[in-house]
Amino acid sequence: MPARARSPAWRRPWVGALEIALVLALPGLCGACDAPPRYQSMKIKGDSKSSYSPGERVDYECRPGYKRDFTLPAHTVCNDDGTWAALQEACTKKACPHPPVPSNGEISSPQGDLLFGSEVHYTCFVGFRLIGSKVIYCEVFDNTMKWSDQPPLCESSKPTPATTTPTSGEPGPKPAVTTLTPASRDPGDVRPSDQPPETSGHLGPGVIAVIVLSTVVGVMLASLGVYKYLQSRKKRETKNSEASFSTYRSKSSSPTEESN
Repeated sequence: MPARARSPAWRRPWVGALEIALVLALPGLCGACDAPPRYQSMKIKGDSKSSYSPGERVDYECRPGYKRDFTLPAHTVCNDDGTWAALQEACTKKACPHPPVPSNGEISSPQGDLLFGSEVHYTCFVGFRLIGSKVIYCEVFDNTMKWSDQPPLCESSKPTPATTTPTSGEPGPKPAVTTLTPASRDPGDVRPSDQPPETSGHLGPGVIAVIVLSTVVGVMLASLGVYKYLQSRKKRETKNSEASFSTYRSKSSSPTEESN
């Protein structure tokens, strides 16, 4: 049996390289497209494939935090030469609601807007300190645009009668003590609040009524006294008159009796 002819050894590397080139060029020669391009604001609707036939269409939708710009197309098509039709971002960033500005403070945005992914920085005026997050971010929560944290507050940094820190070696101010007045006390225990208020130059209706009543009673008592005095005097004068008349009669009758 004749021996089988062998190809020269120098031809084997070229054959391997040619086979690899054919495999790599096969999709282009067949007109198929590989996986569609990816975008920051858009994603492919449904599942993506590794290869697409010429004329096959791929639709995109907006990612969370983005909204559709309907002036631009959101789909691409596999061309006959194995390339995808040109497509640009068809979605734009959504905006978060304007964050509240704290009293005695202000806000700023390094990006200059309140769109998805932007930051808001808080600062307080001189004499106030920031309580809360200094920086908050515009994010997506359940498909709703919200800030990553609650807005902070700006509180006064000046110490008060409760927050004063005493210096070393010196006692601090004593806190104010609230004293409650007991419900019952001794009869002789008189407090300033129990004393009658001092009368001013203006007399109230009650005071005037007391004065008038006292005056009327005084006049009546004085009149009664005068009346009793006059009655007593009249009785004395009547008795004196009767006594004088009796004496006169006695003197008048005495000579007649002697002449008899």
